[in-house]
Amino acid sequence: MRKLAFKTILSAFALLVANPLCAAEEKKPSTLEINKVSSGIAYPTKGDESLKIKHGELTYHAKVLHPKVLDGPHFSTPFFWATKKGEFNVFEGLVTWKTHIGGLDWLSLNNGYFFTEKKGKLRGFFFEDGFDNYDNGSSGLIVIFKDQLPIVWKWEYDRDPNKPKGHYIITDINDPKKAAPAALFKQLDEVLKLAEKEADAWPGP
Repeated sequence: MRKLAFKTILSAFALLVANPLCAAEEKKPSTLEINKVSSGIAYPTKGDESLKIKHGELTYHAKVLHPKVLDGPHFSTPFFWATKKGEFNVFEGLVTWKTHIGGLDWLSLNNGYFFTEKKGKLRGFFFEDGFDNYDNGSSGLIVIFKDQLPIVWKWEYDRDPNKPKGHYIITDINDPKKAAPAALFKQLDEVLKLAEKEADAWPGP
């Protein structure tokens, strides 16, 4: 009887080694290639920011202007576009919107990622806003390129004091009441998790 029990335990252990899914959920293969990018401009008074990433036949551009209009507030105006050598007029696909004005924050290209789908056409940027106070990092911009046409979303990381972990809120850049489709969260899952991990779960101000 003891020999039978030992053989049963041994068989179960062999099955566990052969099939690790019995012990834990198999890690999903990565669907995105994610690379860190930075403008190298950490503060608005240091100058305007720009990035240029070549991938395949297209070059993806990001630019933020930081004009000094008044002492105190930060002014930042973003631009995003893609070019294809000899075949694209940049002004047909350039995206911008009203200047962001903030007392303690500004739109920034200093901390972010450029991501590409390994087996698909998804391309884009994820950027974290700049902040005057040290202990934060809770908002930014997401730029998705549909071929040469950029679509921009605004993200925020919201923390509930009654819960151990926060969550992302992604909305239309022009309408904060219009939430991003669930499919976008799924597409960007790897980027969102990486950003959250590297920012220590967006502690907030």
